[in-house]
Amino acid sequence: LVAEITPRHNDSYILPLNDPAHIAQAEAMLAGREPSRIVVARIARGSGNGNYRNKNLTGAEKLSWSWHVAAFLGFADATAEILDGWPGYVENNLEEWLASTHSTIGFWTYRVQRRVAAEELK
Repeated sequence: LVAEITPRHNDSYILPLNDPAHIAQAEAMLAGREPSRIVVARIARGSGNGNYRNKNLTGAEKLSWSWHVAAFLGFADATAEILDGWPGYVENNLEEWLASTHSTIGFWTYRVQRRVAAEELK
């Protein structure tokens, strides 16, 4: 789950990781063995790719977003300002976001917060 460091928008999104090296890096950040870094990812329309549903698990209603992470690009210390935003902003401005960022997110105040259980992705 990727969510705000300090809650302001009360939203989050799901980062699907399959590569063991990426999983290990995320877990090292969660355990404090590595500094927490910005997630950089390509997004696409639709709430998921069949294996998961992109949801706002920090919101009261846990609603699905109309977009999902299509490809994890890496962890970064910084991203271009145009990639900074929040999941709800992307949701409300999806077409504009996809066009202006080449379908990429890199939210400055969001970090990997916890591992998500499979039951939460349904």
